[in-house]
Amino acid sequence: MKPALLFDFDNTLSDQAEFRVRYGRALVAELVRRFGDAPAGWGRAATVVLAELEADYDARFVGAPLAGYCDWLEAVRPRTVERLFEAVGLSVPQGDLAALYRALQAEALASSAALFPGAAQTLGHLDASGHALHLASGHESEYLSGALKAAGIRDRFGTLFGPDRIDCAKEGAEYYTRVLEALALRVDQAIVIDDWPPAIHAALSVGLRVVQARISAEYRFDLVAGTLGPMEHFAELPGILEGVGQSEGATRA
Repeated sequence: MKPALLFDFDNTLSDQAEFRVRYGRALVAELVRRFGDAPAGWGRAATVVLAELEADYDARFVGAPLAGYCDWLEAVRPRTVERLFEAVGLSVPQGDLAALYRALQAEALASSAALFPGAAQTLGHLDASGHALHLASGHESEYLSGALKAAGIRDRFGTLFGPDRIDCAKEGAEYYTRVLEALALRVDQAIVIDDWPPAIHAALSVGLRVVQARISAEYRFDLVAGTLGPMEHFAELPGILEGVGQSEGATRA
């Protein structure tokens, strides 16, 4: 059986810098369409509120991946909408704010695809060659589903591990332990593809093999020792994985 592949999203499959620009523009356009122009400016407000959201996440989960991600996500959706409207000086809408958050996110994601060159073709090749493909990302699973659908590659993937799927933030070895448990896989039956050194170290610490993505020109981190080698273009990935298979075959022989 070929190893399952656990892909990160930002700066592994998708160009994070370009994605954020497209997402921000699409989110502002949807807010204007639904609620009209705002005195303080939707774009400026969204930048402030998203920065607050990231800071809140960091304060709760960095160093504490089991600090209740699902409860946090349930609370943060309506709170984010409230803060967004407060920031532009408008009354908070009546009704289900969590549902509004999810609708705004879905509309913005639909216009935000920014896959790296060659990603879609390589994923198709890996899928056809017998690798099971899953996501292992810090984004929640509904966000990931919308992003992959917009990019036209949702059908290539099985489970989208958002932290909400395992109630564990992607902030330590516990994340990968829970992903493996959910998939009923041993560490030798999966390979992680990720760009972020802390995530790579966490995966290596539980015994997983890792391919380090170094595709992004803007976010390119130093090489982490102990990985299978850097991937600087998606076309390189099948060869890296074939090399792993050949090495394992020689070891068994």
